[in-house]
Amino acid sequence: YISTHSNTLTEAFCEKGLALAVNNLVNARNGKEEARDAMCQASLLGGLATRAETVLGHSIGYAITSRKPIAHGIAVGVSLPYVLGYNLPSIKAEKLRTLGRIMLGEAQSEEGFERLLLYRLLKILAELGLPVSLRELTIDHSDLPAMADECVSSYPRLANPKPYDRAAVELILEKMYSGSPFFYQTGVSDNKLRP
Repeated sequence: YISTHSNTLTEAFCEKGLALAVNNLVNARNGKEEARDAMCQASLLGGLATRAETVLGHSIGYAITSRKPIAHGIAVGVSLPYVLGYNLPSIKAEKLRTLGRIMLGEAQSEEGFERLLLYRLLKILAELGLPVSLRELTIDHSDLPAMADECVSSYPRLANPKPYDRAAVELILEKMYSGSPFFYQTGVSDNKLRP
């Protein structure tokens, strides 16, 4: 959705898929048949949307799975709040408002809704019983520099909305290790926003 190569069609796939996933992922995990059907549709739409090329979260996902035996989708999911947090300043306001509407409903009109988006993603991971940090994945902190090198040299993502280099990826990985996806000040207290 945030790829610089997105277009009207891939954005429509992403918006519908995201709405299905946000409203059904936890229930699907809990075995509810209707929710599982909705997640199949969301998965199909997500696959179609990759025509726009993926962004940095997929590179980080590969760096994680080369060190831990977990599914690529889980690794990418863990990276999502952090990669979105890094890219926030480079995402068009209209797209951010749409993400907010889909994920937060009326709360997207609040000041600092961008932080609410990141908290919502962390909350979904927690509700699914998934790790929300590299520390929880038991990634060794000393691996972060090599992971940053791997992301930049082996899995470059030219469609990422905000340019990055090795230092930027290492900063994202540090945030992922500590469990804090916030890169920019919004003037809104974290205590007000914590789920």
